[in-house]
Amino acid sequence: MTPGDPGFNPFPGLRPFDMDEEYLFFGREDQRKELVSLLREQRFVAVLGASGSGKSSLVRAGLLPALYGGVMTRAGSNWHIAVMRPGGHAITNLAEALFDTDLLDNEVCEDLTELDIEATLIRSSLGLIEAARQLGLQKNENLLVVVDQFEELFRFNSNQSDRGSKDEAAAFVKMLVEAARQEDLSIYVVLTMRSDFFGDCSQFEELAEAVNKGEYLVPRLNRENKKTAIEGPVRVGGGEIAPRLVQRLLNDLGDDPDQLPIMQHALMRTWDCWLADHGENEPLDLRHYESTGGMDEALSRHADEVYAEATAEEEQRLTRQLFQALTEKGVDNRGIRRPTPLKDLCSITGAEQGKVVAVIDRFRKPGRTFLMPPIDRELEDGTVIDISHESLMRVWVSLGRWVDDEAQSARIYLRLAETAQLHADGSAGLYHDPDLQIALSWRENEHPTEAWGSRYHPEYRQAIRFLEQSHEVKLEEQRAEEAARERELEQAKRLAKAEQDRAEAQQQLAVKQRKRAKIAAVLACMALIATAVAGVAWNQSQKSEQLANQAKVTAQENATKAAEAQKQAEKQEELAKKNLQTAEEAQKAAEESSGKLSRNLTRSDFVSGVDLLDSNRTSEGLAYLARAIRRDPSHWQSTMRAMSALENRNINLDMRPVLKHSNPAQFPIISNDGNTILTYVIGAEARVWNIATGELISEFATETKSKTISLSPDGTVAADLDLNNTLHLWNTEKGNKINVIAPGEGVITFCFLNHPNVKDLIATYNGSGALQIWNLKGAAHTPPLRSKGRFVGNRNTLPKISKDNRYIFGAFDDGTFNMWDVSSGEKICTVKHKTPNPDIYLSP
Repeated sequence: MTPGDPGFNPFPGLRPFDMDEEYLFFGREDQRKELVSLLREQRFVAVLGASGSGKSSLVRAGLLPALYGGVMTRAGSNWHIAVMRPGGHAITNLAEALFDTDLLDNEVCEDLTELDIEATLIRSSLGLIEAARQLGLQKNENLLVVVDQFEELFRFNSNQSDRGSKDEAAAFVKMLVEAARQEDLSIYVVLTMRSDFFGDCSQFEELAEAVNKGEYLVPRLNRENKKTAIEGPVRVGGGEIAPRLVQRLLNDLGDDPDQLPIMQHALMRTWDCWLADHGENEPLDLRHYESTGGMDEALSRHADEVYAEATAEEEQRLTRQLFQALTEKGVDNRGIRRPTPLKDLCSITGAEQGKVVAVIDRFRKPGRTFLMPPIDRELEDGTVIDISHESLMRVWVSLGRWVDDEAQSARIYLRLAETAQLHADGSAGLYHDPDLQIALSWRENEHPTEAWGSRYHPEYRQAIRFLEQSHEVKLEEQRAEEAARERELEQAKRLAKAEQDRAEAQQQLAVKQRKRAKIAAVLACMALIATAVAGVAWNQSQKSEQLANQAKVTAQENATKAAEAQKQAEKQEELAKKNLQTAEEAQKAAEESSGKLSRNLTRSDFVSGVDLLDSNRTSEGLAYLARAIRRDPSHWQSTMRAMSALENRNINLDMRPVLKHSNPAQFPIISNDGNTILTYVIGAEARVWNIATGELISEFATETKSKTISLSPDGTVAADLDLNNTLHLWNTEKGNKINVIAPGEGVITFCFLNHPNVKDLIATYNGSGALQIWNLKGAAHTPPLRSKGRFVGNRNTLPKISKDNRYIFGAFDDGTFNMWDVSSGEKICTVKHKTPNPDIYLSP
């Protein structure tokens, strides 16, 4: 698109400016002249700068158009320019870049292919010189090789495991240095590199020397340059920008060069918002900028909106895997881009090409510059996909989390692969817990592919076989342990059953003995009766005397036997009782043995889970604790430790009522006394709740959208700053408005005070550049507090308060530091300084 086209946007977003966007590239005129001047003196120039400092844009939209314009009079304007990135195969990429130049527009090169050029390049350290001759470079022509993102060479050089790849990187560097050193042909080399990789130049012979001679460190833009970079494209696009928005952008931008691409993205979003909603003659203003989330949130919020368009879980997983494949965290925790061909991305994610392309297109549509190349370029198998800028890794919260997850996943895989190699060499055994459980959980959650694993270690299949073998051995051990436990339990049950049967038999024998004793007793009684009858008959017959005596003796013998039978029956009954008790004790011992085994296993899982949690392996630790709880739900130590870990991961386990709004609420605010919590929706209502019960105390809302809300120390007053910079004070117990604080030019920021003697105070940083203190009824407690200058701060800078809340202080742009007494407003001191924005610290 060009100016005048509907939907034209003069800001490129995260990606660098292209050569054909020179008319939109403002604020770098002096740097462009310095760079051209250095190239006149040195044919090898290294453009260094921090991430986001604009290195690529300065070369593409600054230097290249100037060369085509003939600013180097000796060299002329006849330039052939090859732009490339090293990637994993630097010489191959250089051959492709040379093939794309217009050097091939002659009859001599009609049949020349990329492979022919690559063969010439790899022949010797003079390969680039010979390739230039092969392509027909004339004496009056110039060849410029631009190596963008040169730091990729260091990453691929350190990551490559085979010697051939490292030799290719060294040969590529040697080729560039030799081509720039010779004077036969007019060959120039310009590379761009992040300054934090400067020390890595020592990896290659002669590179450090060449970089030192031709080093150009991109300077920071001053405030005027930044202002030009903001206002220039707006004018080209046919719009206007409000001065207060320019000042707001400059304040938000600060001195961090890393913020420049983030500012470009915020301006791109602000321009789109202005196109969709502006009145007649209305310029780009604060309302358009703030609706995007500003410089702090515009990028992350925009990326989250695009990610949210993937509603299916499979699409979201594919998006996460795609960005993880395109980014990585180096050994020194530096975020690094990892450009990857489309075909490789499909192999790494294990997804069909159509689905991968759909995700990529979603993030590179017009107005979305998260992925490169732009949407107007059709994607093929060999098309290299890349994120547009490293700042995306730092600012997009979700991507930062994905990058950390990828680094953790890679560490787990590397440990697995290295152990598998040691096992194959006979130097290590199979995996056991907790390492085995961690690796199994990793494979189940991450679904790694061979293409993914090969990026970190070449023996992916060996690693997975090792993991499966370890898992099978563990399962066999578990099955053997379970079988042993079953046998022990069955044996204990059989023993208990035998003891119980024996006790029952003894009891039955005792019953029979009692019956026999009773029969004997009856017989004894009958014998006694017979004796009595014999006695009566004594008088009748002397002949019966002998028989009676014998009967008497028999009766006595039977009585004795009956007594003995009774004693024997009682003994048998006692023995039966003892046998029954022994059987019950045996069954109890078996149950205790089984319970003890279960408790030991529960204790083992608990100890393993705690060790993993202490090592920050939260997922694996929770798995062990969950198994301990399933085995013994009454094991409160596992339950409490798991709940503690979940709460530390911000997982809400509280069973009190959920504090709800109809729309997503902001982060809750809790009063200092811990009794009150405030939740609010930007541009809608605020609600105050009782923390103990979850009961809604009050609800209120401002007439315009809120920027920020805070609670007084005791939670009885809420302060609400709206977009018109008016501060509203609310009674949280009743929900009614107390008053408003609206000094001239409004309030920028505020904070509550907790003075030991004077209660209910609030401090504001006013738009006039002054500090001021008010009571919570909205009346001024002090006049505006300031020096001749303005308080040094931005929209996020709170009034400076001492720890004991007795003093308010700050630096002012007239070069003074001033401090006042909070209770009286009396100035305590004024100190002059020479630092533009000093860091101030007070002793306790």
